[in-house]
Amino acid sequence: MAAREAITADPQRSAQDWAELAGHVIEAKDARMWGNEVAQLVRLPPGEAWQALTALARDGDQRAATAALLLASDCQSLGTRAAADATHHTSYVDRLVLGMPAQWSQFIRALDSDVQQRLSDRVADCEGIGGTIDFAMMAIDRFFSADDPQIQIDASLDNPDDTEAIADLRHLTDELHDTRAQRALGARLLRSHDIGERAEGRAILEELARAGDAEAIVFLALDQADPTRPPSDRPVWTDDWITRAAGLGKWQLLDKQIGNLRAENNPVEALAWALYRFQLAQAGCFESGQPQLYFLAQYAKDVFSWQGALNEAQIEAARNGLAAINLQWRAKADAYLGCGG
Repeated sequence: MAAREAITADPQRSAQDWAELAGHVIEAKDARMWGNEVAQLVRLPPGEAWQALTALARDGDQRAATAALLLASDCQSLGTRAAADATHHTSYVDRLVLGMPAQWSQFIRALDSDVQQRLSDRVADCEGIGGTIDFAMMAIDRFFSADDPQIQIDASLDNPDDTEAIADLRHLTDELHDTRAQRALGARLLRSHDIGERAEGRAILEELARAGDAEAIVFLALDQADPTRPPSDRPVWTDDWITRAAGLGKWQLLDKQIGNLRAENNPVEALAWALYRFQLAQAGCFESGQPQLYFLAQYAKDVFSWQGALNEAQIEAARNGLAAINLQWRAKADAYLGCGG
């Protein structure tokens, strides 16, 4: 369903196909995050999922406990989202499809109907979920008291005390000798109030990034893109981490990469990256939880709008640029985002 022709042939059927494709991508991501057993439960309707996940959590399954707490949080937020959608949603979709080719406008509206029906069904099935306070407290207690180094890493990353958090992560890094601990130390140093520690954090992450660690690349790109850093704390970057993270498909850095190119008055290269971002959206790469409308619709709108401002030679050059981006990055992005089929 990646080809534009597949959408122009039958927008309604294409919307159903895309929602199914996105659902498969989400299932694969859930399996990678939770393991197969918990992932299968997460995909059930919320009422069934809650019962099954809390039963596993009471038996000490930390993944199930975490998934149950996230489900409760999701259900609590869905009611607010549904109410907001009921007030503003129609005008939002109207703005999204404005200026799109007719078939794409029909496709987005059909997809929106599917997404809204799924949302309505989920809100109805969330009734009563998350009200068991004693379960929540039990799950939190198990989560934080478990003698699990990976949980200790997460707790240290969230600790606002620089001295304590960094000391704990140095200890865990020495103890575990694994990439995640090193990455966590680098990321936490990067958030330190001390300039020297931030420089140390960058050095750790750069070593991991040059060895191919995708998350380290993303941490560095976010730091490189941070507009709040004072001039005294802006290193002379020897690598373009924003471009690398964009290549990996991190949507925030793709947006930044494209915005930078447009600000530099480089519309051809900006369109090449926008086409790449659009391809990833069509493949469901940015989806999580439940299939949504935003990424695919907004990134389609950007491509159609920006193409209209270019001539045929520029558009062809952008397509050639897209081919080069795909050759260098697409397989890595599929692996990083979990959408490679």
